[in-house]
Amino acid sequence: MKRKNPIFSKCFRIILSLYVFSLLLFPTHTLQAQAVRNPLEVEQEIREKLKERHPTDTPEWWRALGSAAPHVIIEMYRGTAHIYHRLRLLQALAWFEDAEAEAFLKEQIAHGRDLIRQAALRTLVKSNGENAVDFMEPYLGDPDAETRLA
Repeated sequence: MKRKNPIFSKCFRIILSLYVFSLLLFPTHTLQAQAVRNPLEVEQEIREKLKERHPTDTPEWWRALGSAAPHVIIEMYRGTAHIYHRLRLLQALAWFEDAEAEAFLKEQIAHGRDLIRQAALRTLVKSNGENAVDFMEPYLGDPDAETRLA
């Protein structure tokens, strides 16, 4: 019977330990989320999610779409008249720290109808927190009670 080489066995254990440690440090879903994805694929995934009768999307799901997602979401918003989809797309922008998304939300607040303005206000506060206070101040005195509550 052949005996195992103790040096080989020790090296193998060290390499295996390093591999497992690297998986813990850099999970594959994190690397995948950071990769730039094809905007058409992102749009298709979002369309499928919007079709759900009972939404299952989470902030992590939206963020996993990658850095192209805010631009895709904004373009999808502009391309639809379906109010439910518009609201869901606005709400999705809350999960991204993106200058284009912030500017778009401010535009919707300034020029949108009541329901859209309220959703954009809530989304801006969710995404920017205390940084949105100065922008939000004029809307605290809005004649529409729903806007003030948003």
